[in-house]
Amino acid sequence: MPVLLFTADEVANSLVNQQRKLSKEIMALADLKTRPLNPGESVADRHHKLAKLARQLAEAFDAFDTVMRAATKEDEIVGDDQEPDDAPDAPASPGAN
Repeated sequence: MPVLLFTADEVANSLVNQQRKLSKEIMALADLKTRPLNPGESVADRHHKLAKLARQLAEAFDAFDTVMRAATKEDEIVGDDQEPDDAPDAPASPGAN
């Protein structure tokens, strides 16, 4: 079965670009001076469009956050200059002495 692999950087950049695009759309729709309501468009219609975009933005951020947490957790387990078997020992508790 074929497998596609992506780096965390590629995935993160894609998600950040998606967030930027959605943010720009939200800002454009929210500014009634530069983008007034279309003929026949009600305020409720505009709110509905903004709500849909805001939900997509929240989902994109959640996906980005998930990727970043996973990457950070992986970095904590294995540092940049360490092999998986060379993970540092757990620090001794101060009350152990």
